[in-house]
Amino acid sequence: MQPDCVKISKRRVHGMFGLVAAAVAGTAAWVPAHGPHLVNGRAVSAPRFFIAPPSVNRSLAKSLGPFAFANSQGLWMTTAGGELVYVSANTHALNPSWSANGLYLAYETSGPNGADAKLNVYSVRLATTIYHQLSVYGMAWQPGHNVMAVWGTRSAVLSFSNAGAKTLGTLPVPHGSIIWTSTGQRFIYSRTLGAGAKRYDQVYAVSVSGSRLGKPQALFRSAKGSGLLPAASFSNSHNLLYWPDPQFSASLLADGTTLQLWHADSGTTSKYLPMLPYPDYLAFGPKNRWAYMAGGPRAISGGKSVVLVQNGRAESLAVPTSVEALEPAMNAKTGALLAVLAQNNPNAAWGLGKPYRTWVQTRRLAIWERGIWTIWPSAGRGVTDPVWLPNGRGILYLANNRLWVVRGAHTPPQMVIGPIPSAGGYYGEILRSSLWSLHP
Repeated sequence: MQPDCVKISKRRVHGMFGLVAAAVAGTAAWVPAHGPHLVNGRAVSAPRFFIAPPSVNRSLAKSLGPFAFANSQGLWMTTAGGELVYVSANTHALNPSWSANGLYLAYETSGPNGADAKLNVYSVRLATTIYHQLSVYGMAWQPGHNVMAVWGTRSAVLSFSNAGAKTLGTLPVPHGSIIWTSTGQRFIYSRTLGAGAKRYDQVYAVSVSGSRLGKPQALFRSAKGSGLLPAASFSNSHNLLYWPDPQFSASLLADGTTLQLWHADSGTTSKYLPMLPYPDYLAFGPKNRWAYMAGGPRAISGGKSVVLVQNGRAESLAVPTSVEALEPAMNAKTGALLAVLAQNNPNAAWGLGKPYRTWVQTRRLAIWERGIWTIWPSAGRGVTDPVWLPNGRGILYLANNRLWVVRGAHTPPQMVIGPIPSAGGYYGEILRSSLWSLHP
């Protein structure tokens, strides 16, 4: 069963993968957005923005189910009819995330560079935001439920209904992130204890039964002088993937760290090749088959590879000379593995200038088949952030500031939404969990 992962704590690695919405020229004319959007269940005139909203393939968007994405104008979502509407306009929005049944959409709004982050929860049925919380470092929905773990200056587990939020319990502020098991029966977090050179992180698990939280259960601790960040939990074994945080250093962490697997039965640990500590670069399939993007330092391009793990055995998948493999994603039903193949250019991702734009056009969609990577020419060039559709019958990806679906190596892709104003930051990379979310 596929583990549930969440974004790492902003407190621990603030600025590590900072995303900045693309700037719009100050001389651009005001252009009215087309069509109405919904507020409190009624259609009203849309707000005015610098640029026109993107087009949407309504029939295709309807078939994909609820979808949300953030850009320089705020947060958008598709309705059950495939229409595109605003959830939050004229704000810097990021990290959209759907509840299990698609009735609630959580997202963050913030000032420049992520300052003053605020959590918002939007009710699709009421067409309005029903909850706000300031100073939030992260959040994660419980699989199968309308329950969310929120951590920040106030950390709590909340249950949502159209009446608002009900607090199921509070907890100490975690120093990494909170992750749920795939069944949603418990959540896991870490706390930093001790002082000076004797500091360490203790990992805890909390069971959830109905509306009750159990007492924190201590699992294991990091070595003294080093922290850790939970990455994913395997519900069938209670094994835990995590990243060591050497010297509690955001700078060292940003350059990549080993990926480690704690075995619950034996208490032993397996170590894998280093990776950038970001859940988007982990991919899970059935029957203990998973993969991740290995390599550092911090920039997305330059010497990256994909490691495939099957039944505990890790294999670094071969690529042609001068090529790197990026952004793996795995079909949750079949275990089929995809990635982006690109020219290996260590300097390409530093900024959004011509070298980066040139490098982006070397990015191709590829599938791992019979021991080799096979490129899907139908997807074209400039591919980023590919994921399998929840039903496994196609691949969703970004290219040329548009969102596409492709269903075969030689089947023409279909545009879902576009154009979407590009977004990037110091590393010149879009990270899908920060900018868009498809309901699973």
